[in-house]
Amino acid sequence: MKHISGYRDKGLGKAFYLFILPAFVLYLIFFLLPFFLGVQYSFLNWNGKTPDIPIQMSAKKFNLLIEKNLPIEISKNDFNEKFLSKINSGKNEIENIYTLNPNEYYTLNLTLDDDVYEKAKKILEESNCSNLFSNDEKNKLNSFYELKQDTYVLKNEVSLLDRFYIKKILAKNYYHNIKNVGFKNYIRLFHDEKFKEVIGFTLFYTFFNMLLINVIALLLALALDSKIKHKKSLRTMFFLPNVVSLIIVAYIWSFIFREGFGALGWKNWLVYENTAPWAIVLTSVWQGVGYIMIIYLAGLQSIPTDILEVASIDGANNWQRFTNITLPLLAPSMTISFFITLTNSLKCFEIMLALTNGANKTTSFVLNVYFEAFKQERVGYSTAQAIILLLIIMAISIVQLSIMKKKELQY
Repeated sequence: MKHISGYRDKGLGKAFYLFILPAFVLYLIFFLLPFFLGVQYSFLNWNGKTPDIPIQMSAKKFNLLIEKNLPIEISKNDFNEKFLSKINSGKNEIENIYTLNPNEYYTLNLTLDDDVYEKAKKILEESNCSNLFSNDEKNKLNSFYELKQDTYVLKNEVSLLDRFYIKKILAKNYYHNIKNVGFKNYIRLFHDEKFKEVIGFTLFYTFFNMLLINVIALLLALALDSKIKHKKSLRTMFFLPNVVSLIIVAYIWSFIFREGFGALGWKNWLVYENTAPWAIVLTSVWQGVGYIMIIYLAGLQSIPTDILEVASIDGANNWQRFTNITLPLLAPSMTISFFITLTNSLKCFEIMLALTNGANKTTSFVLNVYFEAFKQERVGYSTAQAIILLLIIMAISIVQLSIMKKKELQY
């Protein structure tokens, strides 16, 4: 005891920090870095394919951007507040060579005579615009590209650091291959009818999946904690579906709904909007109840038997012992079980993909993120949805844990 208390007084020292350092590094790489990148992507209109710097440009566009320092495309706000505001004279000439498109971007007219662009270049030089490339920057950018059949192509040997440099320099001239749209992705969520449908199904699935799994798992745990015969075999049988991958379970139940129900003369639940959500819940409950049952069973077996015996001697019946002793002492197990089922339900993806592919109003939050990113090629918009989901999970989890922790009893 003296040896242990000495460690408690002095702390674990440098060895402890060396021990947790790899875990901390992994935490930074695989959680914090993706999170901040995700936040950044949620403000972009990226489609998941467009590179952050131009891979190739026509010779004319390249010369106008690099040699004549004319922005190829510039947002309406930047055009008025950052670009035109720096020009002392000749604003009308500059405005006339740009066209405002429906996306609120001014685009340079590439069909004009060269003397028009030359005049615009002189106007910028006379105004000493800060967006002008220096000769060193022009030479550097030229070194990264090579001319092939009237097209400037990025060289293969350009390194990652060079790419960052190109992106930084081109940003001086308002060139962004991937555009920043601010909070438009988040604002769009409130007007997206599909997203409202997704929220509705996700809440439906989460509520019933969490409720049914916990109720059924608790009942099974109570049965297996009694003097029932073949407890070990039953425990294995109930837990077995949890060992199987969720997507395999979905394919098994897809066959049951299609062929099994058909053989009995029942309709296939997966093809109707009023039954498909319940089919998803049924399959998920069947697969997940075994794991939660084990948690409840461990909690039941940790309750001292003498407390129940004393209550029985005092005249308490089975229901009174369960509600007044067993259930309150199961609060730690319930906290864990509710947390696991809640977060897993909100993040569920595979079962909807395998059973219905999101049809018949069974698109979950995560499945919708997948569709938006890889089917619709709206990575920025899908990332905004993922950030919202993360915040929802964090908020609900914190509230749920804080409420249930207060109800836990010590014995």
